[in-house]
Amino acid sequence: MRCSELARLLAGANGTSLHYRTAGSGPAVVLLHGVPKTSYHWRHLVPKLTPHHTVVTPDLRGLGDSARPAYGCDSAAMSDDIAALMAHLGHDTYSVVGEDWGAVIGYQLAARHRDHVSALVFAEALFPGFGFEDHTALTRENVSRGMHLWHLGFYFQPDVMRLFAHDVTGHLFDAGHDLAEEVPDEMAEVVLPFLAKQT
Repeated sequence: MRCSELARLLAGANGTSLHYRTAGSGPAVVLLHGVPKTSYHWRHLVPKLTPHHTVVTPDLRGLGDSARPAYGCDSAAMSDDIAALMAHLGHDTYSVVGEDWGAVIGYQLAARHRDHVSALVFAEALFPGFGFEDHTALTRENVSRGMHLWHLGFYFQPDVMRLFAHDVTGHLFDAGHDLAEEVPDEMAEVVLPFLAKQT
């Protein structure tokens, strides 16, 4: 199914309105894009997931065709947006696939709404709270110590994901920062078996 064939809808969620697309059938999975992207980012991956899952691809608050409120653009509020959207759509439990800023929002969603999130795929971002973010600033000290993380995911440590979950699977893609755009087939080959174990 092409993205143009997806249902395009607008829903009220958590005090704002979110534009989203949905298609497929089966266990629900929500795909959360990064910045400065929109749900269109997932257009190559969606057709690979819809034979097995009901896929929901929202435009995050402030991006795409979703509302641009003057407040609430932090990861906690944005995760609550997604929880409200999924409840509105009637999905009590669902998996989450997030990349870049969408991964951070997905992490918040899993932490804040753990009874509803059955699995989390965290890609192309750093887990918050481990000090990695301190090295993203372009400072003389970070550069002189060789600790400047010019690209957020470049020095990601895979063993950190194991402090958060019971079933952790890692995969290194031969791609840049946009997995769903660059290697959608390979991403689907990794994501689908992981999601199947969670349902």
